[in-house]
Amino acid sequence: MTRVNKLTQEVSEKIAAGEVIERPSSVIKELVENSLDASSDDIRVHINKAGKELIRIIDNGHGIHPDDVELAFSRHATSKVSGINDLNKISTLGFRGEALASIAAVSRIELRTRQNNQKEGTKLIMDGGIIKEIGSTGCPVGTDISVKDLFFNTPARLKFLRKDASEIALIQDIVNKLALAHPNVRFSLFNNNNKLLNTSGRNDLFEVIANIYGYQTAKKMLYVEYDANDISLRGYISRPELTRSNRNYQTLYVNGRYVKSSFLSERIEKGYHTLLAKHRYPFAIIKMNIPQEKLDINVHPAKIHVRFSDQKYVGDVMTKAITNTLKREELIFQASPTKNVDFDSGSQIRISKAMYYDDNQYQKSTFTENDLKKPSSDKSTNIKKSYKRPNTYEKVESIQPKEKANFEDKNKTNTTNSTEIEADYMAREKIEENNNQSIVNEENSELLQEVIEAKVIGQIFATYWILEGNNEIFLIDQHAAHERVNYHKLMQTYNNDKIKSQQVIPYTIELDTAGVTVVTNNLDTLKKCGLEFELFGKNTLLVRAVPFAIRDVFDSKALYDLIDQIIEHPENTPDLESLEEMLISIACKKSVKANEKMSLVEFFSLLKSLLVTPNAFTCPHGRPTIIRMTKSNVEKLFYRIM
Repeated sequence: MTRVNKLTQEVSEKIAAGEVIERPSSVIKELVENSLDASSDDIRVHINKAGKELIRIIDNGHGIHPDDVELAFSRHATSKVSGINDLNKISTLGFRGEALASIAAVSRIELRTRQNNQKEGTKLIMDGGIIKEIGSTGCPVGTDISVKDLFFNTPARLKFLRKDASEIALIQDIVNKLALAHPNVRFSLFNNNNKLLNTSGRNDLFEVIANIYGYQTAKKMLYVEYDANDISLRGYISRPELTRSNRNYQTLYVNGRYVKSSFLSERIEKGYHTLLAKHRYPFAIIKMNIPQEKLDINVHPAKIHVRFSDQKYVGDVMTKAITNTLKREELIFQASPTKNVDFDSGSQIRISKAMYYDDNQYQKSTFTENDLKKPSSDKSTNIKKSYKRPNTYEKVESIQPKEKANFEDKNKTNTTNSTEIEADYMAREKIEENNNQSIVNEENSELLQEVIEAKVIGQIFATYWILEGNNEIFLIDQHAAHERVNYHKLMQTYNNDKIKSQQVIPYTIELDTAGVTVVTNNLDTLKKCGLEFELFGKNTLLVRAVPFAIRDVFDSKALYDLIDQIIEHPENTPDLESLEEMLISIACKKSVKANEKMSLVEFFSLLKSLLVTPNAFTCPHGRPTIIRMTKSNVEKLFYRIM
């Protein structure tokens, strides 16, 4: 059996380095935080080859004393904590005394530093944690540190770094967060001498937000100012119409330190109560100041997690601040200036969502160009006249919004009238005709044949349909069924035309600087998927083409969601499969919703389409579309049989 032995200093230092230094962005975070603790107001970050070859941080802070330079690279050496009591009142960003030693252990270091009261500066050169040279040198006040050949002596760590574009995006993200936390500091970021970020240092948070996320995004932000006893909150949150598909755009600070807290994020979203769509998350840049003795930041070596002594109270303050901010604003949704009119080969005009589309509806309306030219005495426009009751034989997409005449009047009772009975027979006749032509998809077995022969009892809870068969009943979820039908049709169209692009009237989308970097580094790959972008300013991309097969539903929101996926999972190269996965979400949004009344005609149209759809028994999310209960199952529920 192997005996216990003490690790050598070289091995222990490399292990410890792995806890603090995971990638180039970790190095930059630690070094920039040191610059901020040194009261710097001008910080320049230079990287080569995504920080693998070179990371250089130049600041104008107070520098390091000549006698402390060598000691600063020793493990657990720091100027910020001197005793155990100091851990309860930490006001600096760094305090553990691990960063410099960890960085030096896995790289080659060159440092130049000078304090204001020193005539000469100090130069230090290290290789893998070993000092090679130390002495005097001429340099300006502040610190200039270069980290070269990161992970040169730990090839396993180097091997698992992401592609350069992904690492650059992570670096941009961390520098952006530091710039947002300190708008009074001028930040510059260069990659291979190309400027990626440049803030003014004028202590204007709104200006920094506009610099990073774009001016159009910044205009949709609301200022937050809230004080409660010993807690104060300042920052910006987005209007409800500005959301993303994940929480990556929620940036939280506690006492000037960037932190990750799912608890605080949940309390922010609670403040938007009922104002956000499901699985949509607001932008937020929130700075919280709280007495040091009421929190613990010594939770993890990365120092991005905190604990609060009274978490519930802190959460309530956050929610109250968000709620109060939203209450004092007129939250009328602002239509985005995206594409408004798009002529296709069929000479039809599609009205954009901003012009004539309600999220509660599930079918975009279309009308012909000639409809615009017809005179009308009805000032409500000809758009309403373009609606018509769906024909029994039309495809399921013909289902129209419930506000229009083709839906049952909300004031009517649920009693089926003679017109609907006639429509019932007409629809059933058509299905029976198709039965003779083997309309049912072979993959769906004989069960669907039994479904179409069943008698429709009616709709319950405005969501489910009950059908009675031969000693059995069927429950059909209208939303799940419609979702499966829509997904299959989108996939069919997409698979037939997936490489083709549809040129669109160019429109712009705004991203933060990290998002722009990811997209611009994947332009060729995205073009193969049918997406064509063009850089149109610092934070703006011009959309020139989208995949032909899904051009009608691939709007700016879908683009943002796709780009968020690429940013969140940069290790996955965007490909056709990435777009196909989005069709599930699109199919869901296009489908009739739960709690929506459907007529018999509409239901039979849906049922007819379901019959010819593969995998008809589940929606794309895996939920059942049809549930079957035999007569004996029902009788067992009533204990008629045992």
